[in-house]
Amino acid sequence: MNIFDLKCYGKTYEDPNYWRDINCKTSQKRKRDWDDCRYLTDRFYDELSKRGYLSRKSHGKGI
Repeated sequence: MNIFDLKCYGKTYEDPNYWRDINCKTSQKRKRDWDDCRYLTDRFYDELSKRGYLSRKSHGKGI
């Protein structure tokens, strides 16, 4: 990923309201959809790391 991709990824990953223009019936559904998406992203990242395609770098946050 380049720096732009990382910034966009960070924004979408950290903020469930980033996609606020997406039509959801309730904010609770939007939050649940965001949680599901974040879970899938974490699993995908973990799988790529496990296979050696990515390596985790610590930024002082215990990652």
